Amino acid sequence: MSFTKKQASEITGLPMRGIQYYTERMLVIPEVDPGEGKGQNRRYSKKNLVEFGVIKELTEYSMAFSQIKRVMHILRFPIPDGRLDAPSQQMNMAGIIGKWESLPEEAYVVLYRIRDNFKHVFTAGMKSVGDILIEQYQNKAESILIINLSTIINKVKKA
Repeated sequence: MSFTKKQASEITGLPMRGIQYYTERMLVIPEVDPGEGKGQNRRYSKKNLVEFGVIKELTEYSMAFSQIKRVMHILRFPIPDGRLDAPSQQMNMAGIIGKWESLPEEAYVVLYRIRDNFKHVFTAGMKSVGDILIEQYQNKAESILIINLSTIINKVKKA
């Protein structure tokens, strides 16, 4: 199944101009059809829709493009200690977004920032996000953002 820019916008809530912007800057690469050539339309996969859904969440917190790009990189290619400044330690496996279809019903990404370095943790299932925050981040993080992947994924699955 594939989706046009308009359909991707309707499903994710990201404006059509946003879909075009993030595609042109190669933050999201259409998996079905890149639409190369005059008059060709791009076609997006459900995984692409999950990516756009996460981007929408990040834009709602006024994140700059460079920050969104860094966060999306972590969600695609996790680094063992969650640091974004260690690309040589990148794991050779798909990140959370690559596994979107098999995530549990309750799935969250918690992003936190310490001295301009984003770190992250993925949490799912019974343990509450509040417990995770208290255990691991109290008095360390300057800011914390919780993305409810379940909500994004449920919208995409219904499409």
